Amino acid sequence: MLEFGNQYIRFYKDNGQILSSGSAYEISSPYLEAELFDIKYAQSADVMYLCHPNHPVKKLARTGHTSWTLTSVDFQNGPFMDHNIETTTITASHTNAGQTGTLTYHQLLELILIKDGYLLM
Repeated sequence: MLEFGNQYIRFYKDNGQILSSGSAYEISSPYLEAELFDIKYAQSADVMYLCHPNHPVKKLARTGHTSWTLTSVDFQNGPFMDHNIETTTITASHTNAGQTGTLTYHQLLELILIKDGYLLM
């Protein structure tokens, strides 16, 4: 279990607080007490991603009971910019699988490329 406080995170296991040299084991965090209820998270095993509108996305990782790290996430393939709110349209002339047709792109920006399944503009 995790305890988030004013710029710290503490850890619990087996109904007790994890200690290091007799004191509560904790790591520092950027989150102020007033921000704690706005943290959104997603967890997979020993890694948790923390999102807050006032801070960069953080990765909380556990490699041991008294070995935790909180690091900024360096996204390599997203998230991308906000969704396009312009009147860009892509129109296909056929909608049935296996047919060939025309894909028409209407926008002042140039279509750059499709790479690794992503449409990059």
